[in-house]
Formats: sequence, C-alpha cells, structure tokens
Amino acid sequence: MIHVVALPVAPVDPRPWEQAGEAILRDAERLVEQKGCRADTILELALGNPGHRILRVARERDFTLIVIHARGRGEVAALLLGSVCDTVAQGAHCPVLIVRP
Repeated sequence: MIHVVALPVAPVDPRPWEQAGEAILRDAERLVEQKGCRADTILELALGNPGHRILRVARERDFTLIVIHARGRGEVAALLLGSVCDTVAQGAHCPVLIVRP
C-alpha cells in the first residue's frame, strides 16, 4: 500500500501531514490484516500531483497491479488540479484498477 501526501506549494511543516498519512496507512493495514492478508506500506510526500510519485514508486518496486480509489472531484476540479487517477492510469507500466466511490 502506498499513500502519497500532497503537500501545499507554500512552505509548511510536513510533520502533521506525515502523521496523518501514517494514521491512514495504519488503519488500512489493520483492515487488510482483518481479512487475513498482509501488505507492505509506503508513505511518500510530494508537491503537486501525487500520481507522478505513485508511478515512480510503482516502477522502482516493479508493481504488477495498481489499485487506486477515484475520489470523484468533478470535471472542473480535475481540469484545474489534474486527476491522480488519470495520471496513474495513463502513465502506469502495469494494469490499473480504479475503484469508484
């Protein structure tokens, strides 16, 4: 499992963002373990679109599948901010499964 914390462009202390990301990963890991599975966790920080960091880590670690959640922000927000799902789906070296809300 990978969680990429998208930091704002302005200089900020990243520690609260990292702590929130670690909590998200701990909760996800607990859910996976309850289902009898195991998953490694990766926390990354990124400026801008987190999709680029996801793609880099996926290539470096030779992922065979990327499963990503689509937040469904809407067309205008995706146009202005860029869609993480679109970035990952278009740039991945392996299959991508997009889970919709």
